[in-house]
Amino acid sequence: MADADRVLASLTRKDGAEELRIMVRSYNGARYVDLRLWWRDDSGEMRPSAKGVTVRRSEIAAVLSALDAGLADLEGRKVEEGDPTASWA
Repeated sequence: MADADRVLASLTRKDGAEELRIMVRSYNGARYVDLRLWWRDDSGEMRPSAKGVTVRRSEIAAVLSALDAGLADLEGRKVEEGDPTASWA
């Protein structure tokens, strides 16, 4: 498994002035998924902002489930109440 940071997706915002990047990153020997807003500086370089979140491996399934529920809600589909991970144990 590679230790280098890897961009999984880059979603353009504000006509290219910003990006939402989803990356696999390493820090102090730990690997995690990072969702972070990047912005373009005056020289045209993309820079990471403080606006972001890191997701531990143990949290990924719950985050995916919550995002799926959010999409269902936005699309007008039924969303079950409660913690979807409660039955996983």
